[in-house]
Amino acid sequence: MPRIHIIIWISFLSLIFFSACQGPKDSGAPPIAKNGALDLSQYNFEQDGPLELKGEWKFKWLEDKPEFAQADYNDSNWDLIKTPGYWNQKVKTGQGYGWYRLKVKL
Repeated sequence: MPRIHIIIWISFLSLIFFSACQGPKDSGAPPIAKNGALDLSQYNFEQDGPLELKGEWKFKWLEDKPEFAQADYNDSNWDLIKTPGYWNQKVKTGQGYGWYRLKVKL
């Protein structure tokens, strides 16, 4: 085998070995939204990096009111919807509009 092939193989195997030795950044699973709320009070963005905003979000279909944007709005009667996902899992159509709400605790 030519010398260049040996060097390529050693480099490839070293890359695999060292990437496997690093392990995961976080020992636990990242937090996900539950019942329209996401608790990030224990999450370290500097150490663990960006976070996907997935889980159960509050969802309101075909209604739009200015008070929906207020932090203290009572959305307890809203449906829950999984994200990422499609709203037609709830409303059986792809056309229309809706609100997604998530309360984030920092």
